[in-house]
Amino acid sequence: MTKQSNIKPTEKQKRAVKKMTENHGNVSKSMRQAGYTYNTAKKPSNLTDSKGFEQLCKNAGLTDDFILNCLTEDIEKKPQNRKGELELATKIRGLIVERKEIKLEDITPTEEKKKTIGDRLKDLL
Repeated sequence: MTKQSNIKPTEKQKRAVKKMTENHGNVSKSMRQAGYTYNTAKKPSNLTDSKGFEQLCKNAGLTDDFILNCLTEDIEKKPQNRKGELELATKIRGLIVERKEIKLEDITPTEEKKKTIGDRLKDLL
């Protein structure tokens, strides 16, 4: 018997994982709902890197090998339509990160905002 199998997830970890299924994988939100502090929940790896979380995943059959085998099987079955699976695989492997496109008009202040910003600066000076 390995030492890993003796790890007992905390009740808070169990609640957070249960909430993750309800929140479609949103770890921070689930952690807050499970009772973690806001600061702890700001960094989801506080949960996902824990041995208790790892044990919960293993207990549910969500091992790295299982996930990668399923993903590989899906990719092989859909040689012409596998964009989604390949994107997921590259995210899992840490090869890509999400990014958000920002348009110049999204950050260019209107004349009204410029006046407000100018007024605030005058007040500060």
